[in-house]
Amino acid sequence: MEKLKLNSKVRKISGLFMIMLVVGMMLVTPAMACPAGKP
Repeated sequence: MEKLKLNSKVRKISGLFMIMLVVGMMLVTPAMACPAGKP
C-alpha cells in the first residue's frame, strides 16, 4: 500500500516536471527563433 502511494506521488511530480519542461520549451523556442529570423 505504501509503495503504491509513493509511486503515485513520484508520478505526480514527474508529470508536473514534464509539463514545466514543455512550457519552458514553448517559451524558449520562439525566443531563439526570433533573433535567428531577423538579420
